[in-house]
Amino acid sequence: MGLGAIVATALWAMLPAYVPNNAAVLGSGGRPINGGRTWGGRRVLGDGKTWRGTLVGTAAGTALEVGLNAVSDPVGQTIGISLPVFRCRLRSGWHWGRWSETLEPPF
Repeated sequence: MGLGAIVATALWAMLPAYVPNNAAVLGSGGRPINGGRTWGGRRVLGDGKTWRGTLVGTAAGTALEVGLNAVSDPVGQTIGISLPVFRCRLRSGWHWGRWSETLEPPF
């Protein structure tokens, strides 16, 4: 695998992590995740961590993942490499507290 293929695969795999962090700004404002709690006069999670931003970031990352999955084969064929497909399915019997045993790996 050449350097160009490594860079393309790395960018493809990291986009769902990069985009939600930036998209969360679009949902800025609203109720803070930490409920306004402070420690030493500063907000526990810092300024700008809101439920609305979390939801917007999660929605943007999920939408991007679906979109990348839809075009991974044609784009991969066009540039001549195999691009990763994102999978994260819940198995039957999933319940809180045992998520690490029940979520399939993303690739």
